[in-house]
Amino acid sequence: KRMGVGGVKSQLKINEVLNGREFKTHLQSFQGFANIIMDPLPVADRVGRDTADLYSLVNQFMQKAGLTAENPQDARVQTRLYRQITGALREIKTDEELALLRKAIEISCIGQAEVMKAVRPEMSEREVQGIHEYVHKKYGAENIGYPSIVGAGNNGCVLHYVENAKLKVGKQMLLMDVGAEYHGYTADVTRTIPANGKFTPEQKAIYEIVYQAQEECFKMCKEGTPWRDVNLKSKEIVAAGLIKLGIISKKEEAAQYYPHGLGHHIGLDVHDRNISPVLKKNMVLTIEPGIYIPENSKCDKKWWGIAVRIEDDVLIKEKDFELLSVAAPRKVEDIEKKIAEKSVLETFT
Repeated sequence: KRMGVGGVKSQLKINEVLNGREFKTHLQSFQGFANIIMDPLPVADRVGRDTADLYSLVNQFMQKAGLTAENPQDARVQTRLYRQITGALREIKTDEELALLRKAIEISCIGQAEVMKAVRPEMSEREVQGIHEYVHKKYGAENIGYPSIVGAGNNGCVLHYVENAKLKVGKQMLLMDVGAEYHGYTADVTRTIPANGKFTPEQKAIYEIVYQAQEECFKMCKEGTPWRDVNLKSKEIVAAGLIKLGIISKKEEAAQYYPHGLGHHIGLDVHDRNISPVLKKNMVLTIEPGIYIPENSKCDKKWWGIAVRIEDDVLIKEKDFELLSVAAPRKVEDIEKKIAEKSVLETFT
């Protein structure tokens, strides 16, 4: 939702705000300003229909400030990308922000645990999605943080599968990437469970590799650690595990089964802005290694259709970390135990 001129003034505390039409006829000369901060519009954004007017306004501003495209340098001007400004602000969470994130994550974990108790092989993916989102609303979430991903079997191998259209989840692994949004802040929690309540040996073997990768990455989560190192650690562990199972023969082949990065910041957006390559105190990130083996992969058929992602939200501290999503069962034995519990939704048919 756009704030509009009035909203920008009241919420962002900016004294003078002009819309595009007003700015075109604005007579203010910016040449007298002691300091100017501007965001150069990326070249890729200058040619689109939706951004042509914006680029025109940027040009007008440069003219009014006495700048030109050929010589935009001026001692008064600080050229800063808004992504850098907002990234620096949003990557470190305040106490108030942490309180909201904790609540969003708590609600999401309640949803994961309740689904584990309620899930049955005859349920549809959409029904599982509905239980998650019902629990979110029941416990105070206003919205979902992003389109819910509920994929059984081969559907779980699609990273952003949001159709959730399978009519029966069956006895396959069920990947559930669902997060609640609370007062504008979103959680991001993923659990992968056997829909019939018990891991097969193959499912468990893949799950344990992902679990081990996550555990080792947790140990590196503290202030000062380069994020790149944490990401690489997850890749190393997954590759070694797949080689041991005979699914791949070289570590370079692991990328086809682990095709994404380890995680991202969360906050006002599920993929929140950041700029630092190094972990800092009060950052909140996801740690989400995964393995996805779609049908017709170049490995034994017994592995086909197994997709596992375990995603948790962590708070970076000075010397260690806090696992914010600890309430959602994560170990194999804990998941099987939770699935065996009775759900309050069992009588609802």
